[in-house]
Amino acid sequence: MQNKKIISFGDSFVFGSELKNNRSGSKAWIGTAADNLNVAYQTCAVPGCGNDHIARQIYSYFANNSTDNTLAVINWTWTSRWDFYITEHETWITLGPTCVPNKLKHLVDQTEAEDLIEFYQHRANSSLLWN
Repeated sequence: MQNKKIISFGDSFVFGSELKNNRSGSKAWIGTAADNLNVAYQTCAVPGCGNDHIARQIYSYFANNSTDNTLAVINWTWTSRWDFYITEHETWITLGPTCVPNKLKHLVDQTEAEDLIEFYQHRANSSLLWN
């Protein structure tokens, strides 16, 4: 194979978070393919992220790394996942149909988490304007 490296971008489907003993993401199908092709592999995938986050993964990686001899595998996620930047916490969060306040507790307090999920349910996920 001409490509000397495979890099992947996406969510849990690319990372393989459902696989046992896969803390690095290397046991997902793309990592297995790289092993079989005897090329280097790296994943930038983040379980549970939205498409905006995946785009930022790609921009960030290729802003600092060469595209030479690199095959990029990109797996976009559900259109119902939305990424939001919370300015007062200087962090990104992803809201989606499976998001519950507990998933946000490391980023915001309980009240903010509940408010964000209510915003998602009543605006972002149910509005024709958003979609």
